[in-house]
Amino acid sequence: MPAPETAGMVPAAEGWSDPRTPNLFLVGAPRAGTTGLHDRLAQHPEITMSGLKEPHFFSTDLTQRMARWTGRLDAELERPREDYLALWSGGEGALRRGESSVYYLYSDDAPKAVRAASQDARIVILVREPVALLRSLHRKLLVAGDEDQRSFETALELEDERRAGRRLPSRVRFPEMVFYRDYVRYAHHVRRWQAVFGESRVRVLALEDWNARTDEVWAELQDFLGVARAPLPPPVDENAGVEPRSLFLAGWLAGRLMAVNRRRAGGESGPLFGLGDRAYRAFGRWNERPVRQRALSAALIGRWKAGFTGEVRELEELLGRDLAALWSYPR
Repeated sequence: MPAPETAGMVPAAEGWSDPRTPNLFLVGAPRAGTTGLHDRLAQHPEITMSGLKEPHFFSTDLTQRMARWTGRLDAELERPREDYLALWSGGEGALRRGESSVYYLYSDDAPKAVRAASQDARIVILVREPVALLRSLHRKLLVAGDEDQRSFETALELEDERRAGRRLPSRVRFPEMVFYRDYVRYAHHVRRWQAVFGESRVRVLALEDWNARTDEVWAELQDFLGVARAPLPPPVDENAGVEPRSLFLAGWLAGRLMAVNRRRAGGESGPLFGLGDRAYRAFGRWNERPVRQRALSAALIGRWKAGFTGEVRELEELLGRDLAALWSYPR
């Protein structure tokens, strides 16, 4: 990924004039609490959040890489602007209209594209202790059919080979999805957004802070968004961890859903093999079971944490806070 530009190099943007234009973006990271926060924000009286989570409208570079890799277009990620704005129809009067797309954090296009649409946008980035985040992400990619290694240790060990184009999962939507270490280059990704929006309009929240002092963080977040303080709403969706019963079925279902989307993108309608995407999604839910997480040895966790220590220190310096203590990392 290229180095971020400085804020002074970013040209002024006119912005979209439509009153439905969103001005609040939860841009990642995946498996760091975005779903829970999205649902809490949706219950705030001065905020309207999109009913569809993760539209990924502005990450055009990732969408194009996916299309090149798979040889097909995902209709859900190539919606017209009007369809995107329709996600906030009826919410024009809200002080904040928001959406959550976790791969915006890794997109080179998204920061400038968001700013061109919404100059007064507020950006929220959630982070999590790297090993915990990657273990959770690994399970999610298994369920989605993007990963074919049940062992998290094996998936991490294969990363160098996969970067060289070998041992890639046959159903992965594009190779970078299984380059796990890139997900936790937090400082690099935060700087990209700060370069476009400035530090004052980008807020970084640690999931561990949210879990430990939820009410305090909720109050601080409302102040950052410029909305009135309201009581913390109850959780709606805790996004419980699941894993696939069958890796083969997970991959097969992912392929069928892509085929449905490809037909839709080509203007075709009707079911595929007698089934629509709702039926395939229902099969997908059946194939999920609560995760059976294997305990890892302290030595293995320590080795992985040592490998991520440099990233943690870089984010500490950027944010000016002690993350090593929060995440139990070595000094």
